[in-house]
Amino acid sequence: SPNQSTFTLLIEALVSARRVDSALCIYDEMVKAAVQPSLRIFSTLIEACVLNDDVTRAVALFRTMRKLGLYATKDTMRLIGPHLGADGNVKSQPPLTGKTRGRDKDRGGQGPASFAGWSGKPRKSERRRQ
Repeated sequence: SPNQSTFTLLIEALVSARRVDSALCIYDEMVKAAVQPSLRIFSTLIEACVLNDDVTRAVALFRTMRKLGLYATKDTMRLIGPHLGADGNVKSQPPLTGKTRGRDKDRGGQGPASFAGWSGKPRKSERRRQ
């Protein structure tokens, strides 16, 4: 049966291909197979959910991660933090569309699959095109 490394590769590949729903299905299968998700898997899925405006699912993953004793990275907290109220519930926020770096529809699917580190400024290569 698949191990944590296999699930990690599958989930990351699906997220990179912008198939977040399929990645979440693989995560569900992982849990059913009693394979504990790693911090890397949670970070990948939380970021993908937030960037796809599925904040409710991102917060649910965040809570599961915390129950397992895992702590979010700074990059993940930057993404999900604004969506958490003081009580830990989801706050109402406008969608992040257009404010992310990576493979999102507003940027023509260009860029790396990882959205971490986006400063809000265009990269040098993008500034030249404008």
